[in-house]
Amino acid sequence: MRQRNGVRYRHAVALRLALAATAILALSVNPALATVMYTVTIDDPANLFPAYHAPIVSNVLAAGARWSQFLVGDATIDLQIGFSGIPTAEGSSVTTGFVRNNGTFNVFEQGAAAEVRTGMDPNGPSPDGVITIGKNYLVNNLAFDPHPAVRSDPIPAGRTDAVSIFIHEIGHILAINGFRDGFNGSLPGDYESTFDEQTTFDGSNFFFNGPRATALYGKPVPLTFGNYVHLGNADPRPGSDLIPDLMNGVQFNTDTRYDISLLDLDIFCDVGVPGTTCQGPVVPEPSTWLLFGSGLVGFLLLRSKLKHRR
Repeated sequence: MRQRNGVRYRHAVALRLALAATAILALSVNPALATVMYTVTIDDPANLFPAYHAPIVSNVLAAGARWSQFLVGDATIDLQIGFSGIPTAEGSSVTTGFVRNNGTFNVFEQGAAAEVRTGMDPNGPSPDGVITIGKNYLVNNLAFDPHPAVRSDPIPAGRTDAVSIFIHEIGHILAINGFRDGFNGSLPGDYESTFDEQTTFDGSNFFFNGPRATALYGKPVPLTFGNYVHLGNADPRPGSDLIPDLMNGVQFNTDTRYDISLLDLDIFCDVGVPGTTCQGPVVPEPSTWLLFGSGLVGFLLLRSKLKHRR
């Protein structure tokens, strides 16, 4: 994912994320009794980055806990963190779980999602998901939050919030992932993911057509051309309004905290990941914006209280 300095976009992004966070807070007041937990191991055999091990673990655990607030299940997701020469970071599920044959394709969910849904680990003690961090990105770009569960400390100027990155990558590990070619939408065989099953390519652009996400957004959700397991596109392709979303595939701004949006949660519901927001009726777009507006004051009060904890 491309990096971009956050100064130009900071105020618009902050307002959008504030509105989304307000709705999220309203939806998370009654967490499920069962718990989705995480373990984190560091794959650094040459011990190249020992000073980063503890911050990585704490920030990844906080990112996982953020998703867990909205997941319904009893599971322990084992994550492995490694390093390579890639430009930024990437996350993937290690295995999959068979869901059904839809008459044309065998449909598979992410292995971590299968564990959340069934309570059974499809690959035993092996890692359920892998997050790979670019070595240069680790040292020169990421900012690790010293209090990642609170997320109120200032982000160092020009740095990318590590918790946001890890929430994004866990989003791929759990749900937003697939097998399609990112440029023509073709599948490699007689199989597809639960995300693929609800994705279409019209010859020019990709769209997610899940019922909840479509009702919330008001139309099929534009996916990133060339990297379709993400939301939005730069103009002139559709979906520039989704660039501030956590799961966007265009850019991650520096100096910015990203969080889970209602749209992200509805996509999770649509692909079958059990969640606290999946039980009610599909919410149409006008009601969503009403919820955003009505909760803004509450979010700002919470934000003020968090600032006093510095």
